[in-house]
Amino acid sequence: MPVVWVTVAYVVGLVAGLWSLLLLPVLMFRRLRVLWVCLIPCVGGASVSLLTIETERLPDEGLSRMVAVVDRSVGGGCYAVTVRALSDNVDVLNPTHATRCHVRAAAFFDKGTPAFSVGDTLVFTAGVVELSSLKVSPGSRSGMLYKTGIRQLLTVYDDDYAILRAPVSGGILGMVSRMRGRWLGRLEASSLDKDDKGVLAAMLLGHREGVDDATGRRYSRGGISHVMAISGLHVGVIYMMAGFALAFMRRFRCGRIVRSVLIVTVLWCYALVSGLSPSVLRAVVMFSLLALRGGASPSDTRRYDALFGSALLLLALKPALIYDVGFQLSYMSVLAIFFFVPKIKALMPTWVFAAPPVRVLSLAVVVTVTVQLFTLPLTLHYFGMVSVVSVINNIAVALLVTLLLVAGVIYLFTGLEVCDMVMGLIFRIINNVLDFTLGLPLSYVGGIEFPLWGCAAVFALIFIAMLRIEVAWQRRNYMIGG
Repeated sequence: MPVVWVTVAYVVGLVAGLWSLLLLPVLMFRRLRVLWVCLIPCVGGASVSLLTIETERLPDEGLSRMVAVVDRSVGGGCYAVTVRALSDNVDVLNPTHATRCHVRAAAFFDKGTPAFSVGDTLVFTAGVVELSSLKVSPGSRSGMLYKTGIRQLLTVYDDDYAILRAPVSGGILGMVSRMRGRWLGRLEASSLDKDDKGVLAAMLLGHREGVDDATGRRYSRGGISHVMAISGLHVGVIYMMAGFALAFMRRFRCGRIVRSVLIVTVLWCYALVSGLSPSVLRAVVMFSLLALRGGASPSDTRRYDALFGSALLLLALKPALIYDVGFQLSYMSVLAIFFFVPKIKALMPTWVFAAPPVRVLSLAVVVTVTVQLFTLPLTLHYFGMVSVVSVINNIAVALLVTLLLVAGVIYLFTGLEVCDMVMGLIFRIINNVLDFTLGLPLSYVGGIEFPLWGCAAVFALIFIAMLRIEVAWQRRNYMIGG
């Protein structure tokens, strides 16, 4: 699978930089041609990592008035922004007073946690601080920002900011904006509780502004915070619903091709409406590749090509995604499902997956335990906590969330009251399960410090074990087939 090895080589070069070039002496004394093929993307990744992502700087003396566009939310009242204009004069919107620029920075609002949307144009007065002068730790929020190419921190004092939302009326962006606003209004008009509306808006549309800190901590301690981030589960539901609705097209000439194109169009329209987060991009690119190739069975290696091919494409377009926590967790989760779940199913007794109710429950247990264990090093490194009851919650919530997503999508398009009632019932069950599990003793353990080198060492051992398992598995299948 050349796509897999090329992607791995590119990621190694991207993360390790010059250190990855130490592979060159190894390649010179090996006769395997596949290693030489991996050298080119490895050098390419190293070259990208050594490039200065941002060369422009803002003056760091005194306060400056500036115009900036919101790129994304970082959390804790901090937003990644692109500064478009700068001036010492109060009238920064006057072209004669402003200096045009294009500087990526992080804006921190010291009072309150204002809710901005991606694309909002802000006018504020801020002080500029170099991130390198703060001596931040690599695992902190500021350290992660520095890895993505942001070199300066803008501190906005005393709520001295204004939002300029230029109306988007035409084109695809205008249509997407109007559709997103219409759907958010429909969710707001539902009979759900305020907290449940915020969670559902985050699940369906990636709109997290309605999720307060208490609800976020509750879902995080229960180990199901991933349901609020649009990922493979959500996009997979859209993929299956679109495939089911367009199944009749297979009977027509060229119907399969048209059906695949329509499914890909639906997926990308949903990605645009939901905000194009890294997890959404990963899932949409992967399912698009699967749709164009006609799908893939659990034993088909094309699923690895789709997974690693989507990662290679996204990292080639935006290399800084490699440091995004959601990007790492989503890809590790899907890799664990693709690699371990089919093997575990093959080794388990056939009666476990015989009856449909038992098969659903068994599959939920296998997937949940596999993903939780495989991503545990990343969870400990980034969050310093582990939810003891996460396995129970994920098993109980997995099917409910799928039903909730189906009911939610139907409700967005139709506004049926029966879907509103179903969503309310599902949320009551989820909240009751969370209340019960979080009330158990030692439901979660926090305050854990897991260094980056420890995380890298654990995953290195895991990947070596996976290679040995795959070789033994292929040999076993060959012996059985022979």
